[in-house]
Amino acid sequence: MLLHTIREQMESRPKTWKRIAAFILANPAEAMTLKLRDFSEQVAVSEGSVVNFARSLGYEGYVELKVAIAQDVGGFSKRYHGEPATGGVFARIAESAKSALDETAALPQLGAVEQLAARLANLRGRVLVCGRSTSGSLAEIFAGYLMRLRVPAFTCSDPAVGAASLGEGDLLVAISYSGKTDAIYDAVKIAAERGADTACVTAFPLSQIAKACALCVPFTSLESREGDFPLVARLVQLAVLDAICSAVSLRQEGRDPIKETKKDQHI
Repeated sequence: MLLHTIREQMESRPKTWKRIAAFILANPAEAMTLKLRDFSEQVAVSEGSVVNFARSLGYEGYVELKVAIAQDVGGFSKRYHGEPATGGVFARIAESAKSALDETAALPQLGAVEQLAARLANLRGRVLVCGRSTSGSLAEIFAGYLMRLRVPAFTCSDPAVGAASLGEGDLLVAISYSGKTDAIYDAVKIAAERGADTACVTAFPLSQIAKACALCVPFTSLESREGDFPLVARLVQLAVLDAICSAVSLRQEGRDPIKETKKDQHI
């Protein structure tokens, strides 16, 4: 599988190659639809670098790379939408969720989970958690998790109003699958202008919200723009939020989340 090959080669490749690879791994469904110019602008690299990336993987150019990505994602889609196997539809959903969780766990930028946990554990002020639609429901859940950990978290029906109440020592956490929600983007800008720290949890680490935030926690799923896998995307999003809270809890107990993870894995 192409995505597996890309992930395996991440460590040994140069910075620009890794930048392109990280975007594809985090957003395979979007990457396969972009024209060369749009792709290069999204990733902030030259068109030549994208072509060289494709050739380094054995493809003649960008078009062939897109076809390979589509085939990779399409193969996954067939496994989900094809004839039911043992366990039926639920088994297919479980399979897609496991694949998306594995993809997220392998993201090189996932160290941002620990960074956000450290900021929350050492917070001097309040944290505003904001999102819209389904992400708004996840924002409520995440804020509830944090309050149980004695982190002063709150949500607001109008993100801009909530952001306007923040200041130095406070933190805004934006939850957005697409990273494009204008109301959340505006709230991030307002919070930053008032001196608050900002972070986001999104599947699109090069989106406008991600770029506006000081810290981005990424996740990935094979949900397409048409929303073929909406439940899987939310499950992965929730798993990332749970990981953040677990890391906060460990820090509050004076334990190092990274060392605890290695201990659990018997490393």
